[in-house]
Amino acid sequence: MNDLAFHYHYGLHIQEAGSVHSHLVPIIIRKLNRMPMGTINYGYPIDALRAMYDHL
Repeated sequence: MNDLAFHYHYGLHIQEAGSVHSHLVPIIIRKLNRMPMGTINYGYPIDALRAMYDHL
């Protein structure tokens, strides 16, 4: 549930930035990728993505 709360929080930042076409969206995505997520055992999404590509 905390993961969803964080996502919604940062999702609101996208709305505040103007839209999904705002120049701030990459910064928001970077922040989201560096937040621990419970669904991946409190790991970081960016590390999970790197691990997936290491196995290719």
